[in-house]
Amino acid sequence: MAKIVFVLLFTAALSSCQERKVNKDALAFAKRANAIYIKNSNNPDSLALALYLIDSCLKIQSDFLNFYFTKIEILRQLDRHDEMVGVYSKMLELSKNNSIVLMSKGAAFEHLQRLDSANYYYKLALDNLDRMTWQKRSFKEYQRIILYALLKDSINFRKGTQEFKKTFSGDNESKFMYQALVEFDRDEYVAGL
Repeated sequence: MAKIVFVLLFTAALSSCQERKVNKDALAFAKRANAIYIKNSNNPDSLALALYLIDSCLKIQSDFLNFYFTKIEILRQLDRHDEMVGVYSKMLELSKNNSIVLMSKGAAFEHLQRLDSANYYYKLALDNLDRMTWQKRSFKEYQRIILYALLKDSINFRKGTQEFKKTFSGDNESKFMYQALVEFDRDEYVAGL
């Protein structure tokens, strides 16, 4: 469930970025990389090819954030968190205060057992949360509560979860997010980032 909500949050992160015109050649490389990744996500040779294709895409157009998300997913599948940190840095050059990217960079550092750096980026993500434009306020508040959990702030996590239920109990999407908070497992969540 955490993975599904994370995908929703990445979608929210994308919507907060300004629109850019996409080069059709770069898009062709990206589509091919995505297709290979989806079809063969457990095959290291196929993932290497997908990574090569997305790198070719980024050589043509390096200013389109969506392409970097594809690269991140491929690197995650290859368990190359050290490289993910560099990709997140590039993403932050394009979307400076993107809370989702900051949080994800923190998780990459956590995978590398660099906990001081992880906490630094989790705190930065929390500090920048209100600077992002969110399609739905419930996503923003859900993200805030997750960041409390990542920072191991159990008091604010519990308080935020209770407040979330009171404030956003009306729609199915919010109920889904609330259920994800109730069942939240920090280690599982970080493992999925």
